[in-house]
Amino acid sequence: MVGRFEAFIDEPSALRGDRQEYLICAALVETSDCEAARGGMRSPLLPGQVKEHWTDESEPCR
Repeated sequence: MVGRFEAFIDEPSALRGDRQEYLICAALVETSDCEAARGGMRSPLLPGQVKEHWTDESEPCR
């Protein structure tokens, strides 16, 4: 039996010299594993922090 999946997509960008570069990233997670994956992503959040985002993190947290 084939499982059902959910896709999570992000499009980080970076300025490299005089060019703006984009990277499209996707992760497929089996629907039955989504809650565990979300829990794993929330575990490193600091108190009061809603989400992780590279540009919002301090240098030590990056």
